Amino acid sequence: MSRLRRVRSARALPLLGAVLVWWTWTCALHPGPEGFPGVLLSPYAVAPLALLVGLLVGRRMADRRALSCWVGPALCVVLYLGVCWSVEPAKAPLSYANANAALAVQVLALCAICGSRSTWAGRWVPTAAALGCVAVAIANDSRLGSVVAVGVLTCALLALFRPPRRRWPIVVAALASVAGAAYGLWWLVTLALRPSWSRLIADPIRWRLWHDALALWDRNPRLGSGPGSFARFSPLAADPDTSSAHSLLMQVGAETGWVGLALLSAIWLGGLVLAASGPARVAMPAVAAWTALAGHALFDHLVDFPPVMMAAGMVLGCAAWTSRRSHPDSPADLPNRTRRA
Repeated sequence: MSRLRRVRSARALPLLGAVLVWWTWTCALHPGPEGFPGVLLSPYAVAPLALLVGLLVGRRMADRRALSCWVGPALCVVLYLGVCWSVEPAKAPLSYANANAALAVQVLALCAICGSRSTWAGRWVPTAAALGCVAVAIANDSRLGSVVAVGVLTCALLALFRPPRRRWPIVVAALASVAGAAYGLWWLVTLALRPSWSRLIADPIRWRLWHDALALWDRNPRLGSGPGSFARFSPLAADPDTSSAHSLLMQVGAETGWVGLALLSAIWLGGLVLAASGPARVAMPAVAAWTALAGHALFDHLVDFPPVMMAAGMVLGCAAWTSRRSHPDSPADLPNRTRRA
């Protein structure tokens, strides 16, 4: 392994370390009523595993440009056909409209990364597939999914035609967006009387789920009540469609406490490091997709779907292991000696 490849591989260590600590915390300290095997099959264990599998696949895709240029468009076709051939409300392939939209956003970023690695003549296929991903999000009637899809597409186009000179503004914008959305949701849930415009964010059932999660969180703020405790606590959990809090922030806070939220934040920050470590044209759509997933997951249970997490891992892996030397026309990616010249 070359020195450059070892440096890029070392950037994955924060994410891997955070995932290992997360597994230890959720599986060993909070076994749940089903015991240790039950937690291994829960989203607390399956979602990080799917993310790591996707990370390995994305790393391989970064080494095989010809193959990677067709993966994103092929996945887009599968998503579009699944929506067209499905009957409301459970649309294929994930049987949940918002999860389909979240998966389409990750595939969109994958298409953008693949397009940036192609010649100008060969970019029409990934570009058409990226537009198709936006159409998939809209066809699923996912309001927030459609908004973030358009946002990621905008970032991808900007990165393609006007790549940024520095990466730190992208990272700062991602941190501010996620932190602001998380604090805004928590603030609204804690209000005794919500403003009238809050109904635009979610329906009354979802607000009730978030209030139940907050009540459970107040019982043990630091350590939480254990994985699966929300389903036993909320009266609405008798229905399979409302057996989770439909919010990553409220679910993790209620079941694993502030410690669990700190570990979850470490995982997201580790992924952000990987997304921002590639070339400028690759880093911008990758950071946008990773941020979009975090923001969307604040208002829905998207991490319960392994394909969404695996696609996110593929985006991170493909972005982190793409060589900057393959994008010499981006000022932020030129070697120092070339820029000084």
